[in-house]
Amino acid sequence: MLEYQLRIYHIRPGTMADFIEGWRTHVVPIREQQGFKILHAFEHAPLNEFVWLLSWEGDEGFAAADAAYAASPARQELTWDPHLYIQSMELRILKSVPFQLS
Repeated sequence: MLEYQLRIYHIRPGTMADFIEGWRTHVVPIREQQGFKILHAFEHAPLNEFVWLLSWEGDEGFAAADAAYAASPARQELTWDPHLYIQSMELRILKSVPFQLS
């Protein structure tokens, strides 16, 4: 089953560049090693938002894969802490909708 998650982070003012660098350097490689695909990432500067879309394809579903990611040795050993930059976050599981008429 293919599932998507939209992650919206409200980043502390003045820390966006440092957050993005840390996210690229630390989070992306671990997510990819765990089988996730990072589809897009966006910065919405007026609201200090960082938004990214990732996908997971597997029988166990996104929630189980996300739990395995969080428990993975690579994630557990991560010394960079994204929560130092994130004020709040919204997580949404999304379902693909066909948009082309056949």
